[in-house]
Amino acid sequence: MIYDQGAGIPATLPRKFQNQIQMVLRDDHARMIKAAHELSRTRTGESHRGHGLQRDVRGYLRQLSPGYYAVTSLRGKYAFERLPNGSERETLGSLSGSLRGTLIEWKIKNV
Repeated sequence: MIYDQGAGIPATLPRKFQNQIQMVLRDDHARMIKAAHELSRTRTGESHRGHGLQRDVRGYLRQLSPGYYAVTSLRGKYAFERLPNGSERETLGSLSGSLRGTLIEWKIKNV
């Protein structure tokens, strides 16, 4: 597990990616966290940056089977699971309270 006590993905994503995120996502923290995984951008504009969640974090788990990965940030949770048969499952959830910052958890299972 990794815990970052920063502002949280939903709080920072709209400012960085306003042109790619629909306004309807502003209050749906789980969908905003998922959207952060699909975007490959960084404020620096450098091509070797901005791939962390998509390639380096969730992408690493895609190479392994089975395993579980989740990001909880503010009032949302996005989870990605690679099942023993190689299929993938994504789930979105909302929290009643707010986790300040971002918590990333991995569970990699041995077959």
